[in-house]
Amino acid sequence: MVEMKVRYGVSPQALLALNKLDLQHPVRCVARCSHALDLMASVASCRLRYCPRCDSRPDRFERCERARRYLKMSRKRDVARINGPLLCLLHKCAAEEADRSGSFRVNRIRVGSSGNPLSFVAAQVDVARIIREISPSYQSLETLQKAYFAVFIMSILHPFEDGNGRTMRMWLISLAASSESAEVAEFVSFLALYVKFRQRDLVVAMDQLSEGFVSGVQEFHAAAVTFFEGLFDEEASARVFDWAISIEPEGSLLARAW
Repeated sequence: MVEMKVRYGVSPQALLALNKLDLQHPVRCVARCSHALDLMASVASCRLRYCPRCDSRPDRFERCERARRYLKMSRKRDVARINGPLLCLLHKCAAEEADRSGSFRVNRIRVGSSGNPLSFVAAQVDVARIIREISPSYQSLETLQKAYFAVFIMSILHPFEDGNGRTMRMWLISLAASSESAEVAEFVSFLALYVKFRQRDLVVAMDQLSEGFVSGVQEFHAAAVTFFEGLFDEEASARVFDWAISIEPEGSLLARAW
């Protein structure tokens, strides 16, 4: 039986690698989906997880009160900087029914299914201290780098016992809402769903990044940009909507307290 890797937080080489990420920006597209951010937020709220209010129906979820509240809360959170209380607030908003909603985990947890070679144990650590120590590194990054920083922290540090994926998506939607570039805002909101669509590839990229290697993230990002530009080419609104509501969770990572 292969012994499972134990992670004790965020390595210095991973933080250095995040700083070195050279990420391609999406180009201005022929057509625009003017409500892309709203749509992605609504999907994150009511389609990726069943919503009893709108029954997660394609003809109802965008008008759902839960989706409107999710978008409003995402827009209110300034994630240009990050700290422990803000991250806990994002968790409370995005995963209100999760165990210990709004509080960092206190136990070690297993991340991934048994038999998965990329599964690991997130050790019992002082999550608040780690977030405090790495926040200056986050603040110095540009928006696209911050997006992958958020994905990395939620995937590798796994700050919460449950609801890490939901918190990551709200973090990305909030980051998109604060972007001054329309293309970057649309892309980052798209990325919030794309990471679920390509979860297995993402896990591999994050595992490599934890060791200080950036090639996996850069390949993942290049594929994401190509896919995004195809979606947002001509007749964008219909194509983006069809894609957004078709996403099904793939290879879900389950965290279990030990």
